Amino acid sequence: MKLRIEYIANDIKKLKLKLKSLPSKILFVIYIKISDIKRALKTLRRFIFFNIYCYCKRYMELNIFVYVLLVFCIPYLLYSNFRIKPRKGFSILFISIISLVILLNFTLLTFIGTFLLASSLVVEKKDLHPYIYTASFITFNYEIFNILELRIIDLTTNYLFPISLVSCVFSSMMIGHWFLVDPTISKEGMKKIALSGTIKSLILLPLIYLEFIGQNIDIVFKNVILILFFSTSVLSFASFRSLGEKSYTGVMASTGLSYLSLIVSLGGSGGLLLLS
Repeated sequence: MKLRIEYIANDIKKLKLKLKSLPSKILFVIYIKISDIKRALKTLRRFIFFNIYCYCKRYMELNIFVYVLLVFCIPYLLYSNFRIKPRKGFSILFISIISLVILLNFTLLTFIGTFLLASSLVVEKKDLHPYIYTASFITFNYEIFNILELRIIDLTTNYLFPISLVSCVFSSMMIGHWFLVDPTISKEGMKKIALSGTIKSLILLPLIYLEFIGQNIDIVFKNVILILFFSTSVLSFASFRSLGEKSYTGVMASTGLSYLSLIVSLGGSGGLLLLS
């Protein structure tokens, strides 16, 4: 009985010791948790600011990408007006889309280029349109040269030529949609735009494979880009062959293929510029 009482007394003493040490342990645990929370908040803040910085950098790159894409639609607009000869509504629609560059990069040169392009809608003499389009195109390209600050060869091979492929496919898709509204326009001009997309994508293949473009890209990503550009050439050529059909459905098929070609060429050109 005495031994039992002694055991109980020892247990009570141990319990009291545990209860005495309990508040300090709780405080220690709370201190640990607060410090961890502070550290986690600091890490989260750095992560957020770093991602905002990276997003802004990529946003600026995307800005320039879309800017160049729209600017290089101008030669195809000029070609369409003189070879395909759509109604004036097509020029109004396409110039309205190209004029969005002023929202992407509002500068004096961009304003002048946009003003020149829009003035072609007012000028009745079509003989002056090539000069107006050329002046606008040169003005925009001078602004691109100022933005990127690269040598002309590097600027052309690494930026302008890959993006101009997307501009070509986009123009082909635009004129294909317009045909559905105005079936009287010439298919021959549409075929040449589709064929130029095929040729451009095939030219890019050896340039990338032989590392004239994208020298620092990993081999896995390079193979993916090559596949995307090869797919663009196949789809553009299929669009070209579809336009050879005499029926209305041939143009519908060509427009659908140009959609796919646009998506694939965007992936190829975007990946090339992002990874190089």
